Amino acid sequence: MSDRSLSRTDVPAPGSPERPEPLADAESVDPFRTIELAINRVVQAHPVLAAAFPHDIEPWRRHRLPPGIARRLVSYWRGPDRPSLRAPASPDTPPQGPELDTTIFGRLYQGISEDSRKNDALLTTPDFVIELLLDETLKPALRDSAPITEHGFRLIDPACGSGGFLVKALPLVLERIRSEQPELSPSEAVGRALTCVHGADRNPFAAMVARFRLAIEAIGLAEEAEPGDEEHWSILVVGADSLLEGHGAPSGPFTDRFEAASSWPFWARAANVLGCSSYDVVVGNPPYLVPRDKDKADAYRSAYPSARSGAFAMTVPFTERAFSLARADGRVGLLLATSFTKREFGKPLVEVLLPTVQLDRIIDTSGAYIPGHGTPTLILIGRNRQPTPQSRVTVVSGLRGEPSVPADPARGKVWVSIQNRLAEIPSQDPWTVSQDRLLAEYHKHPWNLATPDTETVLRALRSRRRLSDHAHRIGYVASTGADDLFASSHAAMRRWGAEPAATIDLVTGSEVRDWQVHSEQVAFFPRDRENPASVASIQGFPGHQRRLWPYRSHLEDRLRSKGKAWYDWHQLTVSNDASPWSIIFPWVATHPHFALRRDANAPLNSAPVIELPPSVTDNQVLELLGVLNSSTACFWFKQVSNAKGNPRDGQLRSGDSWDTIYEFTATRMRDLPLPEAGETELPRELDALARRLLELRDEAGDPGRTPAQDRITALGREWRATLDRMVMLQEELDWRTYEAYGLIPKGSLSRVSPEALPNGVAIGQRAFEIVLASDMASGAEKSAWFHRHAAHPVTEPPDHWSADYRRTVSERIAAIDGNPVLGVLERPDFKHRWTTPSWEQVWQPAVTSWLLDRCERRELWYAKRADGTERPVSRTLAELVGLLENDPDVLAAVEALNPGSSPRTVLPELLRPEHVPFLTALRLRPSGLKKHAEWRRLWDLQWKGEHQLPVPPKYRSTDFLRSEYWANRGKFDLPNERFITYTPSTSSVLAPTTVLGWAGWDAHERACVLVDIVDDNLAPPTAALDAVVPLLAGLAEVLPWVDRVGAGIGPVHAPPDSSWPRRRFEGFLERLGLSEETVTTWAPLPPRRGRPPKRARS
Repeated sequence: MSDRSLSRTDVPAPGSPERPEPLADAESVDPFRTIELAINRVVQAHPVLAAAFPHDIEPWRRHRLPPGIARRLVSYWRGPDRPSLRAPASPDTPPQGPELDTTIFGRLYQGISEDSRKNDALLTTPDFVIELLLDETLKPALRDSAPITEHGFRLIDPACGSGGFLVKALPLVLERIRSEQPELSPSEAVGRALTCVHGADRNPFAAMVARFRLAIEAIGLAEEAEPGDEEHWSILVVGADSLLEGHGAPSGPFTDRFEAASSWPFWARAANVLGCSSYDVVVGNPPYLVPRDKDKADAYRSAYPSARSGAFAMTVPFTERAFSLARADGRVGLLLATSFTKREFGKPLVEVLLPTVQLDRIIDTSGAYIPGHGTPTLILIGRNRQPTPQSRVTVVSGLRGEPSVPADPARGKVWVSIQNRLAEIPSQDPWTVSQDRLLAEYHKHPWNLATPDTETVLRALRSRRRLSDHAHRIGYVASTGADDLFASSHAAMRRWGAEPAATIDLVTGSEVRDWQVHSEQVAFFPRDRENPASVASIQGFPGHQRRLWPYRSHLEDRLRSKGKAWYDWHQLTVSNDASPWSIIFPWVATHPHFALRRDANAPLNSAPVIELPPSVTDNQVLELLGVLNSSTACFWFKQVSNAKGNPRDGQLRSGDSWDTIYEFTATRMRDLPLPEAGETELPRELDALARRLLELRDEAGDPGRTPAQDRITALGREWRATLDRMVMLQEELDWRTYEAYGLIPKGSLSRVSPEALPNGVAIGQRAFEIVLASDMASGAEKSAWFHRHAAHPVTEPPDHWSADYRRTVSERIAAIDGNPVLGVLERPDFKHRWTTPSWEQVWQPAVTSWLLDRCERRELWYAKRADGTERPVSRTLAELVGLLENDPDVLAAVEALNPGSSPRTVLPELLRPEHVPFLTALRLRPSGLKKHAEWRRLWDLQWKGEHQLPVPPKYRSTDFLRSEYWANRGKFDLPNERFITYTPSTSSVLAPTTVLGWAGWDAHERACVLVDIVDDNLAPPTAALDAVVPLLAGLAEVLPWVDRVGAGIGPVHAPPDSSWPRRRFEGFLERLGLSEETVTTWAPLPPRRGRPPKRARS
């Protein structure tokens, strides 16, 4: 690169007229002006760079970054570690600065623009992924193409983002041009290469970053160019929606409104980009998300037949578009989310579009570590030509995931394995396996990128009976549409006075485990239990009405188009012609779990159900339940279900395939093949033991029993024995189910008589675990299975088992090693994953809750007046503990929870996360206070009878001063805490003098307590005027609710002296010479930061 190019082009240097000073005062800098000056300097630095930006900066002004992001951008470029735009040093010239790696621009834009990540899925594709895709598409296309003339070869990335594919493709195209046409000058060769490399992205700033990166790459490649040679170069990267714009783009009834909707100068038709059937190579990493914009989704759906099956991921229309952009026999290479291979929306793509094109490679990359990509992915390599019935495809299947984050992702074990498998077909190692398959196998949905052994098992599971033949319906039951408002704990509902007759147990998917349904929360249920189609009036349930009234506008918004009552549930499916029993399962989990649903609870959408015919018998239900919970069914479900990957971007779980999260949908489940006959007695006992575990949970925290240590110990022994027996019975069920499906001949392995069975089998002692432990001991296998399940690995059947059972387990171990079918099924991926908590994880929270319930007893928070009526009273922490410390039941519970301790040490720690301050300014940060002010205005208008009011924003955890307050209040600042603290401090520490109140008081009672506390603070000789102002501020917050009878914390019934708190408040103001504004605007002093100043030495 010549000296005139780019020696240093960035934010204006310190001291220059264009750079405002000083940086230290960030607020004094206009970040927008600074960035505009920087863009102007870049444009002026080189004619090619001028082509990377609009002719004016008006579009930048229209799409300004938020101030905070703009300041971060300016600070970055002014920082000492910013990259330098320098050319690589030649061998004859000593380096003067680091070579610019333009990937920094993609990562920087991705990092500062949260909206781009969410709405446009802007995520940089790592170089090693780009290189593999170009190796499989661009390199063979260049090898096979005719000599490259000015417009004779075209490559495009239709979702180019920050331009990674384009920057890597340019030198490859240039190399071919230089080898064919050495007579071209450096500038001419680079200019011709630029005409071959195209890109598009619907985010105009991403396209601008891509143009800039491509320009920098071109300048670097034309090192010997003379000044002015580059003026005729074209950077063909446009800001356009590739799915709807360009010559020959598909059209439909909704697409016209989006064609060239932007006035951005770089649009598709003007640049001759995105022409249908015009590209030799189409590559990219299209977004995985589901389109959020309904109009855009409708437009894509009308334009692309592959996107017409319900809600779809963007990978589907982008795949169809990629092949339509390719000319006849043109090559396509895409990194895609795997979701289309299993989820229903992918069926049109797989069964309609893909049979019309030639797929050359299907590469499962879900186990590879690709930074930032938490979603499971695969690579499709194909050509735009009609396949023949004999066409073959290379399939690389994953066997296990990356075991840990590699220092260099390009050298990760799985990625290197993928490269090796592509070099040798067929071949296999511990990570992946490659094979040559008939392409027609992949013209049927869902796909299964299975290994040969897995295919053998699937073929063996063919049966004439299907789950759908024995189910009335499989699907969702209920959705509140506002779980954070409808649902709460039993204790919180009691504090609100919410009527139990109008509550129902909620069940989420995470609460269905190990044959059990364990419900943690209840919800308001406005339906008649006998006739759920009928909605009851909420006026008949004043406790629930009070609790939900502040959020009425939000709840109305949820149902406005449905014409329902504002407090009704969003959706409820009622099947009057089904059995009262059903089978419930989690929609998302690493392993499927099924449990019998007997009780009248409400499974949310995360816990679908299998409804059964009304004529079903007990034995039929148990037989079905046993098959569903077997390792065989688990295997089948995972072959046809979508793997969701990891919960956070870039997160590895254990690297083991058993740790992958799946979606178990009704659509896939109904096709489960069933054996001709299954077990009934084993499932019967497993179901009974599961119910006993639920009973033991309840007994641990039974409010009518003292949780003494000896009782807890006895319950714990039964808990562990019950769980071990369930593990043993589940293992027997798995092996008998293999026989039921015909996977092993009946009688080929010995069965143990009931009396020879052990009382239980611990996790870690099952046959497959003994095999796994032996392989780990020999170094043949690595797994986190035992560590994650707190299990002790053993390599031999335990000696305390009977001889018959040891022999049976030894036979099973030999069968796993010798039978390929069992070698597949008897793996952690498909064996029951026991997640029932340890007994310590059960009884400790139960005893804690028991003690906290004791702290809430009514007699502690009310006192008798002379006339026999009750009045609310506050307590200092020391007073509360003093009232409880001589209670023998409390002492026994404390001793069980923390042996050798006393209530004075244990209770304050238990109470610390259970309180919220009395005043909003003591629980919310400024961002939260702004939202709270909007909610207060809403409540004022709502109380006046206005409807269809704008709903204020929800709260975030960052709006709260402490995580404990967020945990108690949540997104709607809904009171669920047990206690109130009346200390004007933001500290969560409870001192003996901290004044506590009960959170079950209504507004009138809270006002009375605050009046008493103010009186105490004004009483001589300990008058504390500084503490009075925040207390009066709290009283001012409560007063509006005193008059709101039946709403929020307002009283259930109008008190006879409702005006008394207002009169006392006004009296306090007059006595102290304070205005109401002074009181209501009080705020705590911000916490001091840093070290205290040092004292000068005398």
